[in-house]
Amino acid sequence: MVEKRHSKAHEAFAGEELVPSAEREDAVLERLPGGLAPLKTIHDDLALELLDLAERQVEEARKKLGSKSSKPRLKRIEEMFVKRAGRAPPVEDDLERALRSGGMVSHVATLDGAFDHVLATGLNTFDKASVQSGAAVQSAYDDWTMAARIYKSEMRAGSAVLYAAIEAADHPGQPMSYDSQLKVEQQLDHYTKSDKIGAAMLTYERRMQQAGADLAHAYGVLMAALYGAVNTLAVAEATLIAVNQTANKTYWTNVQSAMSQVRI
Repeated sequence: MVEKRHSKAHEAFAGEELVPSAEREDAVLERLPGGLAPLKTIHDDLALELLDLAERQVEEARKKLGSKSSKPRLKRIEEMFVKRAGRAPPVEDDLERALRSGGMVSHVATLDGAFDHVLATGLNTFDKASVQSGAAVQSAYDDWTMAARIYKSEMRAGSAVLYAAIEAADHPGQPMSYDSQLKVEQQLDHYTKSDKIGAAMLTYERRMQQAGADLAHAYGVLMAALYGAVNTLAVAEATLIAVNQTANKTYWTNVQSAMSQVRI
């Protein structure tokens, strides 16, 4: 019989996911003692506002692009067109019969083929633009998610380094002098400690300055991608509508011409 041994580490992680979520990792780190929870500093309000703003704008963009993120649509463009141009009149029964009459069938078949070719090409162009727009939005959001997580990580890591420096300055490992005759030692002790803390704070603020700049840059990239994708898709929608109208105009112009020459 083979004896099965389980280490405490294995027991501790039994049943947990192998790939931890960002939220669970954040919660664990913030519960650790010694300052791994981000410090409440001047950076918080701006960063949190930016993070919240980005999420709201991404959500708004997704509403506009529709539920199918891999191939989004902008229905508002079509709605705006229909509101201005109206819908095409129906093909009435007598016109339908005339188009299917013996003298017109060959003409209509040829015109149908030309119409389908133009429209299929237009739809293919639109589909590619739509897919590219959807991919651009997803890629930009993935990059933003990464940047936001790195920023939060920098906050935690910077806070931990600053906390450790303050602790080291408060407890230098040597007894403090309480000799009332040596007042200069009290001053020296204070400024020795405060100098270390000041240097640690400067390091922390410089670190957060770079992290904040990286976050702001990532936000700019995200917004450029969102607006670029929406604008590109809007042009693609308008192009598809225009192609469709031109194809229909050409079709009916040729139908009219053919009917004037054919005896029904």
